[in-house]
Amino acid sequence: MAFGMNKEKKPKSEEGKKRPKIKIDKKKAIRIAIIVSVILLIMTLLFVYTNNENFRSWVDTHIFRREVHEGTLPYINIGRNTHIYAYNGSIITLEQNTLRSFNRVANEEFSLGVRILSPIFESSGRYLVVAEAGGSRVYLISGRNIIWQKELEGEIDSVAVNRNGYVAVALADPSYRKIIETFNRSGTELFRKFIATSTLVDMDISNDNRYLAIAELDLSGIIMQSSIRIISIESARADGIGAEVFAHTASPGDIIISINYSNRNHLICRYGSHVESIRNNSTREQLVSFSGGGVLFVDSNLNTHIAKVEREDTETFSSDTILRLIDNNDPNRGNSVTIARNTKKHIYIWKYDGDKSWDGSFVFKY
Repeated sequence: MAFGMNKEKKPKSEEGKKRPKIKIDKKKAIRIAIIVSVILLIMTLLFVYTNNENFRSWVDTHIFRREVHEGTLPYINIGRNTHIYAYNGSIITLEQNTLRSFNRVANEEFSLGVRILSPIFESSGRYLVVAEAGGSRVYLISGRNIIWQKELEGEIDSVAVNRNGYVAVALADPSYRKIIETFNRSGTELFRKFIATSTLVDMDISNDNRYLAIAELDLSGIIMQSSIRIISIESARADGIGAEVFAHTASPGDIIISINYSNRNHLICRYGSHVESIRNNSTREQLVSFSGGGVLFVDSNLNTHIAKVEREDTETFSSDTILRLIDNNDPNRGNSVTIARNTKKHIYIWKYDGDKSWDGSFVFKY
């Protein structure tokens, strides 16, 4: 039986027909791709804005132009005897032998047991020193960890720390006015410096760990006499011979207030009448003078710059408050900005962008 004989064959004309092509609207496809890309970009920006504090702060300030008022600020609940310190982008509180760290939105990051009632705080970079004022206990902290802690002989008067974790502690002693003990990052004592007659005003350790600078005030005469000394840590550790690599006595009556090493390891010395730098343990250069009057505030501890706030008279019964930022490597460089006019009160935050310029942002009005 030939069942296949009755199978119908399709006409050749139908077999030869081509399937119709599907037409794609290119303009519509491009529009869809753009919309999808925009949605993905918005979702990405929202995610970064929600999770990145620095990005959120920049957007709020420069794009949304938000003004921060007291009612919108994050806050931390503190007790009557809480001690507060700003450290490495965080807020540190110390109360009842517990040190707590809070981030910029007031969330607690960590806590440490620190047995100190009356603290002295000092920090540089990621290192924080907490010592008992008039006591003997001292801690070196970095990040979330206690690097070392010690109980020293004598009463702690002041502390200093550099960005590598080297620490200097000044202690009162019955036989001397002060003893300065210096430690490396691991807590090993490097040497002791004895101050017998003058009063210790300030001290700092260079960021290359090579020098200890000391500011002293001699009160024994009719006129107070300030002096600066720089000690080589390596020589002092060896035998002490030739350890003093620089010494300078200021003009009579010119009172030393503070000293600190800049990022360039220049020693910045602030006196009552001016600020000067000491470079390479030899060259002295005046950076700022206060002789003109009208100076309201000076901060020489900004690593790269000196901040000076002064009042300038503009009209009768009217004045502007000017912030001047002076490069401590070149006193001829710097920025000036009017931060207050007449009776208006504002708070600004200025950030160094690493390119030898400062970005100032309006933050708070009260």
